[in-house]
Amino acid sequence: MPTKEAKRQAKGVIEGLENRVHLGPPIVDTEIEAAREFLRLHDFSPASDYFSRLVGVQSRLRTRPRQPAVGPAKRNYGGEASGRFMQVQMVYDHVIVSTCYDGEFHTQRGRIKLSHRFNQEGRIEFVELKFLNSLHACLDGQFRKLLLIRDYQTLRKDWHTAEAFVLPALPRELVFLHADIFRYPRAELFAWLVNIGHGLVEEMLEHLKAVAEPAAAGRSDPWKANQALGVKDYPRWGTNQRGREVSRLDPAAPPGHALGGDGNGKKFEQLRLQVLLEDPGALALLETIAAHECAVEEQDPKTVLVRCVRRSG
Repeated sequence: MPTKEAKRQAKGVIEGLENRVHLGPPIVDTEIEAAREFLRLHDFSPASDYFSRLVGVQSRLRTRPRQPAVGPAKRNYGGEASGRFMQVQMVYDHVIVSTCYDGEFHTQRGRIKLSHRFNQEGRIEFVELKFLNSLHACLDGQFRKLLLIRDYQTLRKDWHTAEAFVLPALPRELVFLHADIFRYPRAELFAWLVNIGHGLVEEMLEHLKAVAEPAAAGRSDPWKANQALGVKDYPRWGTNQRGREVSRLDPAAPPGHALGGDGNGKKFEQLRLQVLLEDPGALALLETIAAHECAVEEQDPKTVLVRCVRRSG
């Protein structure tokens, strides 16, 4: 039998899908399947009203032309914006924004990649750290979810408040973002980590709209490593940490493209960041992300409450 909490969540998810059938944004097939899987995992009867309503949503969608929420396929963008190299991956119904940070701690050098994943409503789904060059060599190449929204696959996409799991013991490499990061209350720290993503997107869009794309035959200069970051301070923390690019432009790449990397030498083709301005779906989603910010309340060492609101002013 499903618990009372499972019933509450199922009701919210299905009501959200029913509303979006009429009001939008468009629903993708993976959301229907995720909701159905949630019902199965929580022991809802196949004959229950919840399954019937999902079938109703799916039936109404079949009568309409398909319209993906973000775009027709996966797209990968990379380039320099506001003094740092950024990677933006559009993956159907979500976007992942990544950048790298490096620094020194007790004479040891290290480098990490910080990624923020947002859904199609501009809500954070998780903040992830990858150890590119850890202070402990055995961690190189590993990932850590610093913050993960609970049940984000089935949670209504335009949520205002959501519970999240957090890492009880945070990696020391976060000092590369801010030297005094561990002196702040944990709720404030996690809010800052989430809002780095919102702030990076805002700065990137401002930069791309202000800087004209070079002529088609022209190519950007190689990225300058270790430029001052000046990460937007949420809350108002000054920071003078320095970052390093994820990859460099390949001089032989065709106009509008770059040869990027994942920080470990693996190469892949990227569109330049400027091309984002020609992708209406991606641009709309990024503007939604830039228009929001989050506050965090600590519940216990492993969970927090995240509130997403539109920025004022």
